[in-house]
Amino acid sequence: MITFLRHESAIKVDFILKHCPAKKSLNILDLGSGAGLITLPLAQAGHRLTAVDLSEPALKQLQAKAHSLGIENNIQTIQANACKEVEKLSPTEKFDLVLAMDVLEHVENPQALIQTAQKYLRPGGVFIYHTLNKNWLCWLVYLQIAPRLIKHCPPHLHLYHYMIKPKQMTQWLSELGFQSSVPVGIHPPILQRGMGELLFTRAIKTPLHFKYCKSTTFGYLASAILN
Repeated sequence: MITFLRHESAIKVDFILKHCPAKKSLNILDLGSGAGLITLPLAQAGHRLTAVDLSEPALKQLQAKAHSLGIENNIQTIQANACKEVEKLSPTEKFDLVLAMDVLEHVENPQALIQTAQKYLRPGGVFIYHTLNKNWLCWLVYLQIAPRLIKHCPPHLHLYHYMIKPKQMTQWLSELGFQSSVPVGIHPPILQRGMGELLFTRAIKTPLHFKYCKSTTFGYLASAILN
């Protein structure tokens, strides 16, 4: 599971770098950072990251990896619930970019997480997120097929009632003063060696490549500017 997400994270980082504010060194807040699949490459690119996650073991993994890469000075970690006020952050601190990558579909109140993003973004700052769509095909792939196909996939990793339709996200963002971009999807082309390995051996040994697509059936990436 982690291998799959690591390969998928490359295109998400590409999207972030293409849609982030045009500054050489950004001040970035990563909500629900996990072990740093997105945080670490952005820190390597020279940006300053504040990684917020509820899991202490995940943040320790992030810190250890950052130390091994020599980028620990670029990353601050905070153990906190991203859906509530992050007490270790000053209320007056503002970020150029706030991320919510693969976290919105795991929380009971995604609107509260979006409010956290709004609170800490500077005017004109950018909020970028990736989440899962809510439809029967997404239910079939993420709740039925993926747990059986991918080794070590945690049980109940995704819950259908937590998934979010793009129109709902756009509405929530608009209510909080964001101007949203048109969401895009990502997918791994089926005709590549990594997909064959996944289908027939349930493991990935060859790099798995992802591409952008217009379809947001399964999941979607988007950016939103705070007015």
